[in-house]
Amino acid sequence: MNIELFGLCIFTCGVLCLHACRGSMNEELRDGEVQVLSVDFEQSKLDGPWLVTTLKKQSQIDTLDPSNIGSPSIETPNVLKSPGFKIEPLRYYRLDFRARTTAKSFWVVTFFDASGNMLLADVYSSFDPATMNQLHTFYFQSKVDAHTAEFWMRPNGEGTQVDLLSIRITLVQDPVEIIQWADSLYATIPPIASFLQPIDPEEVMPKSINTIEKGGKLRIVMLGNSIINDTGNSAMGNAGGGKV
Repeated sequence: MNIELFGLCIFTCGVLCLHACRGSMNEELRDGEVQVLSVDFEQSKLDGPWLVTTLKKQSQIDTLDPSNIGSPSIETPNVLKSPGFKIEPLRYYRLDFRARTTAKSFWVVTFFDASGNMLLADVYSSFDPATMNQLHTFYFQSKVDAHTAEFWMRPNGEGTQVDLLSIRITLVQDPVEIIQWADSLYATIPPIASFLQPIDPEEVMPKSINTIEKGGKLRIVMLGNSIINDTGNSAMGNAGGGKV
């Protein structure tokens, strides 16, 4: 399936990421893959400061000591933030992390432009509670103008605690992996045609049809939540100069 077409299906249907089960995080990197962030809190020292901040005011309340080894625990309403790492715009990445949480919680990847300004569009998803350490794998696409990024871990709900043991974010080079991921997710989406009612385009949008027939340009206004934000910040949204 064409990846650009699949992107339209994803953003239209509101699916941002795919959660998949994989083996150990100790798997060897595939040909051409590049790790942009890799930390095992139980076995290695940190390359840079990991911050603990409050959720709303974003005020720093703690810093993980890079010389210490041990998995960090964070509780609501705090957020754990990684150091910034370099990222390429509109590229696909695989996120693997081992963690346990007492209630459904969220991971987030936020993006920054070359001047260090945070972009409005981010990617995020949830992961389920478990008493044992669980390996979670997600795929995501970076945003237009993304130059660097940060990984955030956010407990959700009163009294929720998250223990993060390790994390790895990898730039995916093999298009086959992305296509297989896209096809597996696309297969879960019901056919759009089953929800449509037969209409005559010339009756409902005669001006638009007339503009297209004359070779004119259409101005498309999209209203909605983060799905529209993601579409505007995708390759499709920027192909015609659009930007959110």
